Amino acid sequence: MNYEKFPFGKYKGQILSDLPNTYIVYALEAFELPEELTHALQNCLLENLAIDYPNSVSFRRLDELYKTLVSDYNTENGWSKDAVVAINDFRERLIEASI
Repeated sequence: MNYEKFPFGKYKGQILSDLPNTYIVYALEAFELPEELTHALQNCLLENLAIDYPNSVSFRRLDELYKTLVSDYNTENGWSKDAVVAINDFRERLIEASI
């Protein structure tokens, strides 16, 4: 299946490249997505952030740190919305600073 538009949820029918970066990250972390959709979203995020993923060791490390922070703020009551927004914002600012 060719994923040009997001298939479900809040952004159903929206073109993948038009999705907010924070939602792309959320979708990649929160949902069990088909492999093709996962790759399409990853590519959109990397294009939006102008990152050459295969050649960017720092991006891989940043991704590991991001996942650790998300895990740390995932409590038994669920995620704190403010914490997730702050973590996503911090991640994007670090990526922008490293370009």
